[in-house]
Amino acid sequence: MAEENQDEDLGQEVFLDDQTEEDTSSTETDEPVSDAQVADAAARVEEGEDNLEDYSASVQKRIGKLTAKLREAERQGQEATTFAQQVFEENKKLKGRMEKLDTGYMSEYGARIEAQIGAARKAYKEAYEAGDTDAMIQAQESLARATTDKDRYEHAKKRAEDRPQQAAPEATSAQAQQPAYQQTQQQQPAPQQQTDPKAQSWAENNPWFGQDEVMTYAAFGIHRKLVEEEGFDPQSDEYYNAIDQRMRREFPHKFSEPKSSKKSQVAPAGSSASRSTKQGRKSVKLSPSQVAIAKKLNVPLEEYAKYVKD
Repeated sequence: MAEENQDEDLGQEVFLDDQTEEDTSSTETDEPVSDAQVADAAARVEEGEDNLEDYSASVQKRIGKLTAKLREAERQGQEATTFAQQVFEENKKLKGRMEKLDTGYMSEYGARIEAQIGAARKAYKEAYEAGDTDAMIQAQESLARATTDKDRYEHAKKRAEDRPQQAAPEATSAQAQQPAYQQTQQQQPAPQQQTDPKAQSWAENNPWFGQDEVMTYAAFGIHRKLVEEEGFDPQSDEYYNAIDQRMRREFPHKFSEPKSSKKSQVAPAGSSASRSTKQGRKSVKLSPSQVAIAKKLNVPLEEYAKYVKD
């Protein structure tokens, strides 16, 4: 009896199974986390309000993936902006070159027509004084053709002059409100749009230009193809050599027999092929972001690579 009392005083040690708490803790840890919660957590980590270690391993992994996606989106956005800016600048330069070249051609064409009219009048006068009826008729026909060409030229010139006014009506109205002396000063640069010396020399070496309507229009078509599609510099020798070469290819019957000497002059146009070949062999490495943005814009990788700076 004494021993039993002694055991009661000492008490007993009882071991309880705490599996219930572990299960509860495990259940709380494995609660699903929504994408919105992950995004909110990623923002707090990004701003330094929370530490990444404060979250479970699975949430940390999702935060890492979300952050990587955001960084990639930022890179692609920057690539798109850079590409668009480069294309804009390239188009701006091309438009400027086209306007200058068109002005040069129009000026040369107008001067040639005036020369034709003057020559026809002189021929008519000489034929009249000589009493040569046939020569008078020929001179009249030449004068009529030249006059018709002049009317077409004036019409085309007016369209070209009206184009900038239609594109920027506000700028035109602003000029109308300026003092007369300011308008005169702004109109001063116009004489700078003189015919390019190379264009003048080329026109003199090709007397068919401005006289043969079909060939003249063909030359304009070749000019636009070279500048707009093939990227030739309209002020380079290579450009004029290419025009000569293609005109002789399209109108072989219009040129005199000693074609061999002419071909030797246009041979440098082949350098454009070698140039484009060299450019085609140039290796440009595109990043994953650049490849992705090129595909989004439906731009061929070869074209996109042209705008990527080394």
